[in-house]
Amino acid sequence: MNRKYKSGATKRKLKKDEEERKAKVIGKIRKLDEFMKPKAAADDANDNQLLNLPQNSGSSVSSPPPDENLVAVNVVNEIAEAKDQYSSDENHLHQPSSPNNDHLIANENIVIGSSTEATSTEATSDENLVTMAVDENAESSSSLTLPDIDTSSTLTGMASFSHDSDPVHYIKINYFTTALLQKFTKLDSCQPQARDMPDGAFPKSGQGQRSFSDIHYFVRMPDRSYARRKWLSYSVVLDKVFCFTCCLFGSAAAKNSFFVKQGTQNWANISHLLRVHETSANHLESEIGRSLFLASNRNLDSYRDRSANTRISQNREVVKVLINIVYFLAKHNLPLRGKVETLRLAGKSNLGNFIDMAILISKYHPTLFNFLLQIEKKMKDDEPSRVARVTFMSNRMQNSMLKILAEEIRSDILKEVKDAQYFSIIIDTTTDISKQEQFSMVIRYARVNYEKNEVEIVESLIALEICTDATSNGMFILFKGLCEKHGIDWRKNLVGQAYDGASSMRGQYGGLRTLVQNENPRAIYVWCYAHVLNLVIVSLCDSTQDIRNFFGNVQKLVNFIRSSRKRFQCWHPGSNNETAVVQQ
Repeated sequence: MNRKYKSGATKRKLKKDEEERKAKVIGKIRKLDEFMKPKAAADDANDNQLLNLPQNSGSSVSSPPPDENLVAVNVVNEIAEAKDQYSSDENHLHQPSSPNNDHLIANENIVIGSSTEATSTEATSDENLVTMAVDENAESSSSLTLPDIDTSSTLTGMASFSHDSDPVHYIKINYFTTALLQKFTKLDSCQPQARDMPDGAFPKSGQGQRSFSDIHYFVRMPDRSYARRKWLSYSVVLDKVFCFTCCLFGSAAAKNSFFVKQGTQNWANISHLLRVHETSANHLESEIGRSLFLASNRNLDSYRDRSANTRISQNREVVKVLINIVYFLAKHNLPLRGKVETLRLAGKSNLGNFIDMAILISKYHPTLFNFLLQIEKKMKDDEPSRVARVTFMSNRMQNSMLKILAEEIRSDILKEVKDAQYFSIIIDTTTDISKQEQFSMVIRYARVNYEKNEVEIVESLIALEICTDATSNGMFILFKGLCEKHGIDWRKNLVGQAYDGASSMRGQYGGLRTLVQNENPRAIYVWCYAHVLNLVIVSLCDSTQDIRNFFGNVQKLVNFIRSSRKRFQCWHPGSNNETAVVQQ
């Protein structure tokens, strides 16, 4: 009885023969590597004609043409020209085409051993086209001729396609406005043909001296039809390919892809890389964003940043309240800081006037209340990791608000001084609690009150700086620096100066007033009225015995009353014993 199926030994022998044949083909295919890519490919119009694709750039697909040989005409011609040089490989070129053999020839990645997926049974669309042309036309390549194609409307040079669409113009942009998105989407992705390159072919690079092929602009669909990769963009300047869609419409995760950040030049694995990227979730999300933008043509800034704009608006309301709190406390000379400043201890500890007042106002301000509630929640969630948080309530933010308010007030004062034109200065130094010499500068000027229709004399503090050199020369240098910093023309408009009686201030030969008058003789020096009055009172009190005794007795009386709590309560006007004290 004859068998209708092959025996196991026969199957094993056939399998072994097949593996040996595959190994021989793999060993020989390396020499054909550089001949597997065309020197020059047709432009978009020619590709559409050869592949029977639509002329527009849409996503519609069409069935492949019956004559696929035209796609690889240049490849076949090159192989025919190299027959004599590679005669040892001729038998492999003329081997009958089989699915397995087509797979081995099509997958160039097997040759360089760079991808484990290159041994799969599914060949890429562009490589299959080349393989079919090689197998079917190796023997008759000399008889093939290029078809007559009208190239009057095709791209014929570098100047014939827009350089503005090159990815080099937008890969470094972090944020795209609506205007930029409209500009680049109108230009579309950059897909030059080989004939558009300066040398008529894409440049070769890498160890294997491979180059990009414009056949990668198309992808083979599951129904064996073809569609253009609208997202693929080739940079003529960088000789790399980028994802046009992810660059413009991608999320933060999508923009971390090397197709966005730096592009790729891995031509050996480009087919695999393109398939992986165009099927990734981040790329598909970017394509959805692009479709929404093109379909609605709405303001993408508000569409994409709606939540961010809402948060910004809320933050502005919160900061406005906090600035008013700082202004109130500074106006009343109240401290802002507390011993412990954390919202977790609200109601349990003194957090300082600033934070406590913010908590109080939040009871009547919903936006501020929600803001503080979110901060408290984040502090609990992020406590183990100590994640930095933006609260607008830190000590540095308080100091920043104080500085901003000070600059605004100083700006208004300087505007009034410039309107008045002429002014005088009052300068004095004093030691603060930290034992540092503070240099205070007050400007005295005339201001017109249009409501009361009168002129007012105003004295405004303009600067308070640490004085490291208390000599006349040191204070003069500090004075000039402050005037230059705030735009005060003291050499022209200063008409008066007032200091105390210290020699470094009123010295006739080396004092501050003399140094000022050397450059502005019109700046008349007047001894400070407050200092003069103090000296007059002190001198008057020491002039006669009766006055000295009077103030001495007053001092003794004050000490006598303060030394006893009962005596102080009897003397205090608000005490219950006021009548008894008066009667006694």
